[in-house]
Amino acid sequence: MNAIEVGFIDRADVSDAVLSMASEEARYVTGTTHGIDAGALAPSRIPHG
Repeated sequence: MNAIEVGFIDRADVSDAVLSMASEEARYVTGTTHGIDAGALAPSRIPHG
């Protein structure tokens, strides 16, 4: 089950992320991995400090 109930990821969700990372605004973003998974890999519990 996804952490966020959004159903299946649409192709537009992936292409929007790719276009965002290819844009001039992302010129200083390097060496990162961006998961496009509707929160499926997010921790189920957020620790409170």
